[in-house]
Amino acid sequence: MLNKLPVFIITLLLPFLTSSCVSTNYGFHIPKNARDQFVRVIQNINLTFCAEGQCMQNNMMSSGSGVVVDNSVKGSYILTAGHVCEFELENVIKDEMMAQALKRVDLDFQIINLEQSKYVADIITIDKSSDMCLMFAPKYWNEKGPVDLADRPAFEGERVYNVAAPVGIFYENTVPSFEGFYMGKQDLRSYYSIPAMGGSSGSPVFNLRGDLVGMIHSVNAMFPMVSVSPHYENIKKFITSNIKAHKAEQLMCKDDEQETKQESKRKTEPFWKGLGIMF
Repeated sequence: MLNKLPVFIITLLLPFLTSSCVSTNYGFHIPKNARDQFVRVIQNINLTFCAEGQCMQNNMMSSGSGVVVDNSVKGSYILTAGHVCEFELENVIKDEMMAQALKRVDLDFQIINLEQSKYVADIITIDKSSDMCLMFAPKYWNEKGPVDLADRPAFEGERVYNVAAPVGIFYENTVPSFEGFYMGKQDLRSYYSIPAMGGSSGSPVFNLRGDLVGMIHSVNAMFPMVSVSPHYENIKKFITSNIKAHKAEQLMCKDDEQETKQESKRKTEPFWKGLGIMF
């Protein structure tokens, strides 16, 4: 009886030991700052049609997802999908008469954070080959700062998560979050077992530390549980090189603006102003 006692105790403890292992495997949470760095990207489209001396306007809107990847003293840089920043007229106007009547297309972009505050955004550059777009939102700063780029790409089978606004599901302090795994890559595409659909384009993919490893730009049409991203290396190069160039351009513009102000001052003030002569 005494010899059987240890076996009996182990049998009783086995379910608890097993349960402990399972709970550790699913010990998965999304850092709050990853949600804070997420933004929804809105493209507002204003079409002006004119025919027989009369004009009318038609307003449209499309949306995607994005993430704050850097900032400066003037605002924040947003990464999103390339097609979120583009406007393809042929996909909107397929009637020949309407195409002939179209006289003007006006586009503007906004980003919306979790507090539902809106900010104007401008396109810096688009990489069509990898479907990436870098935007700049003046006067917008994230309290948590920008997202950190991962120091390495995801490895096959690594658990990752995604924050996105599919079909516009995005409310105050409410945004969908998904988890999945990195599947591998082919050509210019990396694959994740993350569900996605319209509105998820441009949404960030994070590793367990909350570092950026990917950005969803499309989804498998036949099986929307598999989403597609540019390679991590391409994302890193795209972000770092273009932000560096834009910051240098901002600095140059600041110097030019200062020189312009000084030149204007020299032209408008009397020559004797700088001689210490007073009247």
